[in-house]
Amino acid sequence: MKNGLPARLPALLLPLMLLLGSCSGSDSGTSSPPPLPQLEMADRLYDESATPIILHVTLSAAAPRDASVDYQLLDGTATANSDFVPASGTLLFPQGSSQAQISLQLIDDDIAEATEYFYLRFSSPAGLQLASEQITITIAANDGGGWTPMTEFDPHWGTIGAFTDAASCGRCHSAATDSSGVLRYPKQADGDDIGFYTLWKHTPMGHSFDDPYFQAKVQDETKQLPQLAGTIEDKCLTCHSPMAHNHAHRTGLNLDTNACLSVDGCYRMDTAHQDMMAREGISCTLCHQVDPANLGQQFSGGFVIDNDALAIYGPYLNPVTQPMANNTQYTVKGGAHIQASALCAVCHDLKTPSVDINTNQLTGTEFVEQSPYAEWLNSEFADDDDDDSKPCQDCHMPVIDDYSSQIATQPSGSANLNWPARDDISQHVFLGGNNYLLTLLKTFRDELGIADSTSEAGFDRQMAMNSAFLTEKTAELFIDDINLAGDQLDIAVRIINKAGHKLPTSYPSRRVWLNLLVRDGSGTVLFESGTPDANGWLVTDAAHAGETCTTVSKAPAYDPAACYSPHVNVITASDQIAVYETVMADTNGHPTYILLYGNQIIKDNRIPPAGFTTSASTYNNDIAIIGDALADADFNKDGSGEGSGSDTVHYQLDWNGKPATGLQIEARLYYQSIRPAFISGLRNSGDKIDRFKWMVEQHKPSVELLASDQGSL
Repeated sequence: MKNGLPARLPALLLPLMLLLGSCSGSDSGTSSPPPLPQLEMADRLYDESATPIILHVTLSAAAPRDASVDYQLLDGTATANSDFVPASGTLLFPQGSSQAQISLQLIDDDIAEATEYFYLRFSSPAGLQLASEQITITIAANDGGGWTPMTEFDPHWGTIGAFTDAASCGRCHSAATDSSGVLRYPKQADGDDIGFYTLWKHTPMGHSFDDPYFQAKVQDETKQLPQLAGTIEDKCLTCHSPMAHNHAHRTGLNLDTNACLSVDGCYRMDTAHQDMMAREGISCTLCHQVDPANLGQQFSGGFVIDNDALAIYGPYLNPVTQPMANNTQYTVKGGAHIQASALCAVCHDLKTPSVDINTNQLTGTEFVEQSPYAEWLNSEFADDDDDDSKPCQDCHMPVIDDYSSQIATQPSGSANLNWPARDDISQHVFLGGNNYLLTLLKTFRDELGIADSTSEAGFDRQMAMNSAFLTEKTAELFIDDINLAGDQLDIAVRIINKAGHKLPTSYPSRRVWLNLLVRDGSGTVLFESGTPDANGWLVTDAAHAGETCTTVSKAPAYDPAACYSPHVNVITASDQIAVYETVMADTNGHPTYILLYGNQIIKDNRIPPAGFTTSASTYNNDIAIIGDALADADFNKDGSGEGSGSDTVHYQLDWNGKPATGLQIEARLYYQSIRPAFISGLRNSGDKIDRFKWMVEQHKPSVELLASDQGSL
C-alpha cells in the first residue's frame, strides 16, 4: 500500500477576464460569456460495508451546453482489487443538467486493517471547470483492526513520587459549593466556576499528550527514523508528558534502551499511553514545582524539579501554608518566578537534534523548532522600563479586572473567608490560537478516551475565550491608502503585531496571511487574493501540499521555491498572497515536513513583536528574520529604522476597463494552526497517523479571523 495524504493538484484558474468581471471595451458592443460551471465535490468517508455507493457529482450551475469530464479511481493506502473495485470513465452533463453519478464498489473483507483511503481524480474537463482535480475517499476500518480508541483516562490516579493528579488539586482550587461566590465570576453563588482546575482541564496544557496531531507527528517521525524512535519519543514526552517522563528518569522505571541513544534508557509512547500520569499532560504539580534556579537558561525541557523538597511555588509571597500541609505532601512557598516568562521558556523554547537526510545520521547540530521566549526577550514587552512590558502570563493567563477572591476552598467545597482575598488572580485558561486542537478534542472525546473527564460545554467555553483573545489581543489591520491613478489601483494594507512574540509563533506548521477583496457597487468581486476555500486551502496549497513538495526525498530537478509562498511587498495578481510563516529545510536546502530532518530555516517572515531589532544583543540566529523580508523597506521598520512590529503590503492592480468609483475594499488577516502541507507531509502509515487523517477528513484545520478593515473609493 502507498503512504501519504492525497496530492491535490492545482485547480484550473478562471481566465483573467472572468475573474475580474466583464472587461470588454465599449467599442466592441459585446459582453463576456458567462463563466463555466464548476465541478464541486468534497472528500468522502465510508464504512467498508457501505457498498455499493452512488457518488453524486454536482456542478455549481446547470451546464449551458453539453459538458463532460473523465474520472478514474487511484490507489492510496487502499488499493484496487483489494479494497475497492477499479473504475474509470466519462461523466456526461447534458445541457441544462447539473448532476451525474458514479457507482463505487468497496470490497468488504474480514481482514483487520487500518483506516485507509484512495482517490477519485477528474481530468479533461469540457464545458466545465474543476474546483479540485482530486478528492479523497476514506474507508473506515470495521474489522477491529487499525487504530482503536484510547482507554478512558482516569483523572484520579493519585500521588506518584513528586506528582499528584490535578483532580486532587481541584478539590480545593475549584469554585465554592456554598453561597460565598469564592472562585466564581461574578462573585455570587451561581457565578461561573473560574477555579484553576475547572479552567485548566479543557486547555491544550491539560491535553498535551492527548493531542492527536502530536501523536501522529511523533509516529511519523519514528516511522521515518526507526533507529532513533526511542530518542525521538523520549525527547517529545519531556514536555508533552513531563510528570511521567521526569518520574521515569528519576527512578529508572519504565525506561527502554531500544533505539535509544541515552545509556539510561528512554521513556516511550506505548508506556505513556498506559500511564495516567503521562496522559494528564502538563499539570499543576509540574509547573508549580519547577525550581527557580537558573530559569532563563533552561530550555528544551530542561526544567528542574526538586523531588525531595516537594515545594509548591505560588505567586504570593505571603502564602497560607497550613491547609496544604495538612492535606498534601507539599510545602507551599512564595515564588515570583511562577509569573515570569522564563518559566514558560523551559518547554516553549525548543531545539531538536538534526539528521542529515542523505545519510540518516545525526549532524551534531540542533534545529530551532520554536523560540517565543527568545523573541519576547528582543521586544518592548521584556523591557522593564517600558510601560508596555509584560510577561507571557499577562496575556495567556489574564487577571480579571476589579475582582478579588480567596484562591481556595476547604476540601468540603465550602469557603474559609478568613483566608486572604487576592485581587490579582491569574486565570488558568492558557489562551492561545489552537482552536483546531480543541475542536478535535471535543469532537472525538470518546476516541481519545477523555469523554468522562471533559465536557463539550467546557471545550466550547475555551474555544470562545480563544476566539475573543485572537481578535482582541493578536493583531490590528489597517487599509492605509486607496488610490486610483490612470489604470492602476493602489491599496496599502498595514498589519500590526500586538503579541509579545512573532506572529505566528512556535511550531512551524502555523501561518498567518492577508486576504484582500475588491468589490463593485453591486457586490461583485473584481479582485481577490488570499481567500481560503471551505477546507481552509489557499490557491497555492494544491501545489505546496502536493506529492512533489511533500515527498521526503526530492527529485534532482526539484525547485524548492515552487513549494512555498515567497515573501511579498508588492502584489499585482490574485495568486500572489502575503503569507507569514516559517519554512524549515533539510541538509539539502529543500523544504521538509519531517522535523528531525530540519536543519535550517529558508524563510521566516513572521511579523516580529514591537521593539524587535536586529541590532540588539538579544538578537541571534534562533530568532532571525530570514529571506526576502530582510530587504523589505516596510517590514518591521519604524522611524528609527526597525522595531515597528508591523508590515505593509502594497497592492498594485491593473484597473483598465474596471469601475473607477463605488469600490468596496475589505482586508482580512487569517490564522491557521496546521497548514495543508503539514498534513500531506505525514508520509508514513501507522495507527496514530491513520486516526489523525480520519479526523481531518471530518474536520479540516480551521481558519481563524484575527483582524479586518474596510475602505471605499
